Amino acid sequence: MPSNEYYARDGPPGRTLCQLSQQPPREVLMRPRRLLLQLLCLGPSATACIAPPPSITYQAPLVAVRRPADVETRWGEYRLEKTDTSYVYADSLVRVTLVPNRGQFAFVLENRTEHSLQIVWDEMAYVGPTGVSSRVSPGETRVIDMEKAHPPTTVPAMASVFKVAIPNDLLHTGSYGHWIEDFVTPATAVAAEGKEIRLLMPLRVRDVVNEYTFVFQLNAVTVTSP
Repeated sequence: MPSNEYYARDGPPGRTLCQLSQQPPREVLMRPRRLLLQLLCLGPSATACIAPPPSITYQAPLVAVRRPADVETRWGEYRLEKTDTSYVYADSLVRVTLVPNRGQFAFVLENRTEHSLQIVWDEMAYVGPTGVSSRVSPGETRVIDMEKAHPPTTVPAMASVFKVAIPNDLLHTGSYGHWIEDFVTPATAVAAEGKEIRLLMPLRVRDVVNEYTFVFQLNAVTVTSP
């Protein structure tokens, strides 16, 4: 895993697309990593940006974690916590600290067992507010490899790993580069209010896949014109 990961975000309200920030979200500054999948500036000329786009604000609290009955039986009851900067899920298999941020999910996964486990990227999925499902890629994936198979990430017993999950459908390519679209856009803001976004995270332990679905609810969606 790279020593640093690079986060792409669209910056404070009022910024133009040419001024896309390449700074990590505040919530995970304490864990700086370099994400090879990065946003590119939309060009050196200021004429490429005519007017700043509307800004979007919303809340996306983690409201539930869904598990099949066999997973619940195998790994017992779970606990959900909210900190100032993240959400924490824990059962006897894993402890996951998760931050949804503008079209991507940063998470630390701790293996709490005596066996190694694997994050199965090729079975991971994101479901947006319209109910459409998308593949998910690990953050270090190169853009040209997004649609290829992704090897699972192995987490040894009693160890942890830091990763970023990016829904493939939220990555866009234009004349000047690539950018990651937010979970909510000005065009979808009205319809998104009260809807769910979901991240399905399959974890393989001793050849058995355990599915965890993290459910976030979009609230207080607001569009502000520049």
